[in-house]
Amino acid sequence: MPEACDRGNGAKNMSTVTGSCSPNINTGLARSITAFSGYLNGAQFNIGGKKLPFGIFSQLKRHRYEGWLAGGGISCGYHWMLNDHWNIETSVGVGYEFIHYRQYNCVDKCAKLREEGKYHYVGPSKASISLIYLF
Repeated sequence: MPEACDRGNGAKNMSTVTGSCSPNINTGLARSITAFSGYLNGAQFNIGGKKLPFGIFSQLKRHRYEGWLAGGGISCGYHWMLNDHWNIETSVGVGYEFIHYRQYNCVDKCAKLREEGKYHYVGPSKASISLIYLF
């Protein structure tokens, strides 16, 4: 059930990722066509009041979530060599993410806590297109 919030104090809908980190370590050969790599993910989030396409995460429209996540995985990709210095790489990966979150009754900052939880996710966790410059 939505909670009525006092909007007189300037509270607004939250929709920002406040921090993100994703280092990547390639283990393939320097001029390899196929690249295998391992990666780590980390983020801190505070989001609500958003409608995403295709109905994914439909709860974001009615509730605000804040928390953090950490994880990592493995990926496989393909390199296209454009010239001696420039490459393009695409990759997809699967991995594990540990997510700690708090769900609030409405999207405003003044909302009361509805639920606090932890979630373990295993599945697709990376899709990328990279423009690479070689020195």
